[in-house]
Amino acid sequence: MERTTLADMAGEGALSRRASAAGIADEPGNLLLAALSTESAQRLFPFLETVRLKLRQVLVLTGDRIEDVYFPIDALASSVVQLESGETLEVGIIGKEGFVGVNALLGEQISTMTVFVQAPGSAVKMKRTDFEHYVLASDSGFRRLLYRYANALLSIVARGAACNTAHSASQRLARWLLMAQDRIDSSTLPLTQEFLSIMLGVRRATVTEAAQVLREAGAIRNGTGRVEVVNRDRLIEASCECYGAMNTQTDAVFRDLPV
Repeated sequence: MERTTLADMAGEGALSRRASAAGIADEPGNLLLAALSTESAQRLFPFLETVRLKLRQVLVLTGDRIEDVYFPIDALASSVVQLESGETLEVGIIGKEGFVGVNALLGEQISTMTVFVQAPGSAVKMKRTDFEHYVLASDSGFRRLLYRYANALLSIVARGAACNTAHSASQRLARWLLMAQDRIDSSTLPLTQEFLSIMLGVRRATVTEAAQVLREAGAIRNGTGRVEVVNRDRLIEASCECYGAMNTQTDAVFRDLPV
């Protein structure tokens, strides 16, 4: 089947290639939208809007009605849950490999978690009502691809829970930095100690210790509000096997595309 991307229609360079089994790190644009067939792209394009997402912008709050779904292009979103103690913990990240709005895919109108922007950039936005009508009810191929992504996301979240129990803070930090870099195509990540403590589920002092391990390994350089990956190979060595396992889940989404 002939395929096109939204870039072909909108004249944007961001969405230019489909993902391959080799991985997502070198693929530009949102990979779900890049997989659309010509027919699906033409049908959905009038209902899509390219937007800029700002750092720390809240896309949806826990318990709020979902108004829009977002397909990140070069932005990074973080899904978090808040405990009764007031503690906030990250449960997942969403970049160009996915979309914000899995609850809507499952037929729910209320969000079960808070999602905010961790790295600013562009995204394609679609109103939830249009998503329900033109994707859930009308586009079986794209819907199957989104279900495949949702299944991979569940597996990644489960693996993350196991990783948080089995591996050290420095290994988990390395794994998270690698995943973030894959999704925003930048060696410099706008990350504060506060957010890293949310991501790791540890105190800031533990974040400092974990970052020091990676810094001494020659993998990263960190300053106020940013972390720079200076040697990706060393960062991979400092990570755990969960990075590779999570990548396998993500890569599988885009094999033998159903759309």
